[in-house]
Amino acid sequence: MARQKKFNPRKAQKELQKKEQARIKRDMKKRAASGKQDAELAPLKKRKKKKWAEAGDEKQLKKVEKESKKKESNGQIPLAIGGAVVLMIGIALIGWFVSTMGGGERIEKKIWFYNEGASKLIPVKSSEIPPIEVNGQNAVRAYVYSCGDCKNAFVAYLEYFTEEAKIAKASGDLTGQLEGQMIRREGDSDWVKASDDAGKEIIQEATSRCPDRLKVCNPEK
Repeated sequence: MARQKKFNPRKAQKELQKKEQARIKRDMKKRAASGKQDAELAPLKKRKKKKWAEAGDEKQLKKVEKESKKKESNGQIPLAIGGAVVLMIGIALIGWFVSTMGGGERIEKKIWFYNEGASKLIPVKSSEIPPIEVNGQNAVRAYVYSCGDCKNAFVAYLEYFTEEAKIAKASGDLTGQLEGQMIRREGDSDWVKASDDAGKEIIQEATSRCPDRLKVCNPEK
């Protein structure tokens, strides 16, 4: 029987970063090429616009203005943000895998979970994969951040994994984990996939809340 190749989380993290950065770079080049083409056609469009203005053709003028606004709103910033959110989800999953690996004696750190029945944060071992049961009540992972002092921390979003995703996580299948990674805001009732547009919006909202950078807040030892 062939020996199963051991999953290397650090190598997988680097490969994920490299692939996502390459994808963003390719898309940026395509958009740059598209912008160059627009610049070459600009003089022709300007002459046509002037001609339509002189002829009083308001319909054609409105059509050109509408197309220009559409291109401006479809710029490079949303593309870069979307790629960054996907990258962040993948790195977070691998980072958790690394932090929960066995090997040698160590003091296992604790992270925040959220008791959905009591609506409060509880410290739980970082090796636990949500959802878990605590005193007969359901508890999920809580991502707690701060813009400075953790005394002013806030719950960015909650997370749990489907049963299929738990199996994928145990086998080191990152794609399978992403398929079953569910998140929601603390005040929301519906769960969404972290990799879907709604999930990316929640994560982007959380990461852009602070003017500088987010500080991760974990339970004190």
